[in-house]
Amino acid sequence: MNILVTSIGSFSAPATIESLRKSGRFDTIVGCDIYPSVWHNVSKNFDEVFIAPRVNESEKYFQFIKHVCDQCDINIIVPLTDVEVDFFNDHIEYFINNDIVITIGSPFFLNIARNKRKLNDFCNKTDGLTPISSYSFGELSIKSKFPLIAKPVNGRSSEGIYFVESLDHLKKDLRNTDYIYQEIIDGKICTVDYVRSSQFGSDFCIPRWEHLRTKNGAGMTVEIFHSHLIEKITSNIGKELDINGCVNMEFIINKDNIFLIDVNPRFSAGIGFSKLAGYNFIESHINCFIGENILPRIKYNNIIAEKIMTEVINKHND
Repeated sequence: MNILVTSIGSFSAPATIESLRKSGRFDTIVGCDIYPSVWHNVSKNFDEVFIAPRVNESEKYFQFIKHVCDQCDINIIVPLTDVEVDFFNDHIEYFINNDIVITIGSPFFLNIARNKRKLNDFCNKTDGLTPISSYSFGELSIKSKFPLIAKPVNGRSSEGIYFVESLDHLKKDLRNTDYIYQEIIDGKICTVDYVRSSQFGSDFCIPRWEHLRTKNGAGMTVEIFHSHLIEKITSNIGKELDINGCVNMEFIINKDNIFLIDVNPRFSAGIGFSKLAGYNFIESHINCFIGENILPRIKYNNIIAEKIMTEVINKHND
């Protein structure tokens, strides 16, 4: 089998390529990114790397992906970013008709996961979750409890988020189209790597507290822990949304409540932390799309871990 991994500049790429290599099941592993391969040290672990157009240039990106699939005889594609998941969901019929497996969730799941209004409605009906007070622009009034956090309805990776101090502040801002406005929640951020096979009904998760994060929400210092309650809640979400494959759920948790913030339909930026704890979510993810069950559950230790950035030489310019 030959596999294509997109956006290899993503935080999740090193753990992804390492897992794919160790599995030994792929003849050729191809990568692509909008930046040159020499800019990404991880490129050396791929058999071939292509420079891709930006996904928002939809037709150009589509032609590019088709070209790579034809040239490299690709059987499976693993998108690493939300915007690519959206693209492949929009073009899924082409890939089905050409026997190319796209490792993303069903249209039913993505329709909810990639829309914050629909996800909020889902939370309101799900046991174990506390609803977040949320408003559309038209529902806001001087009686609304400010400050609020404004999020793009179809946003990704904390992009486009801003705080609204008052209704007057909002009226002066032109970014209110397609936004959802939510109460600001105090609590600790919990990210959960979760994988489920819709075919076999089996699932597994590893939660972690994210103590230090980047502006875009990537955990840098984390604490992996056990929680039967989190296991139960994520499993319930997985069944209700019929999740297939590995996703990343984000919660805010305080002493009284558990709030679901996001269900990201791709690997988390910190998927390597779960790999460090002993579970290979990437291999289980692939299994979900080739008719195999996920890897067995494991017992893991509570640990504190850090993502370290270091300097390396990618190329000597003579």
